[in-house]
Amino acid sequence: MLFLTIFAYVTLECRFPRGKCSCSGNVGYSRLSERLDEEEFEEEEEDYFINADRTEEITFYNENESAQSVVVEKNLCASDLCQLLAMKNRVSKSVHWSIVECWTDLGLERLLEDHEHVLAAYRDMRSFSSHTRFRYKFRKDYRKYEFFFHPQQFFPPNMLDVNSENINEQNGHTRTNQCQLQYMINEEGKCPVIFSFVWLRDNQKKTWSKHYMVLKEQKLFVSQRVQSIARFFRAAKEKTLDE
Repeated sequence: MLFLTIFAYVTLECRFPRGKCSCSGNVGYSRLSERLDEEEFEEEEEDYFINADRTEEITFYNENESAQSVVVEKNLCASDLCQLLAMKNRVSKSVHWSIVECWTDLGLERLLEDHEHVLAAYRDMRSFSSHTRFRYKFRKDYRKYEFFFHPQQFFPPNMLDVNSENINEQNGHTRTNQCQLQYMINEEGKCPVIFSFVWLRDNQKKTWSKHYMVLKEQKLFVSQRVQSIARFFRAAKEKTLDE
């Protein structure tokens, strides 16, 4: 009796629509591969992340607080982006246009160099943005190439020992713009000792700290204590006197 009941239950007509149940004769399936192609999967995953990292939309603010959003590609440098932003803002193109990295809470600014990749710099800023706010500004900075146009502002004539052959006998003075610039960028020339300070970010601590820097004889010395720099100058002076 039990066997007949089970047989009758199995032979009943399926109540699901045709093709919606596994008992349908025309429904098939393909067996999954027993072994996944790991190399193909890794290549597709790598291509996905590469494409995702190639572009990103970034907002750039003008002096009047208006803004322009630009899709920045991976290898787009700051100089090319300045020309693009000048066109989008309908202003004349100029070498003085600059991208300025601004940390509003800290009151710090940094001018992006022409060769810098903007997207890489932006992502580096974003890794620190959980602690403070930042934005990019698009504005003119006439000091950008001032070193090349008027080098005497940074190195007065009495700071450099220019050879006598560079002196114009007719006017009795040095051709400042040309001679000083050529002398300072010459690898064999002796540049004066330069002392200044800079704010540096610690990637591990996510904080900014003040460092003192000395540029002497094509070597850069860095210290967090100004007393160490003072001892460095005294030691160098004593060494010169001994010689």
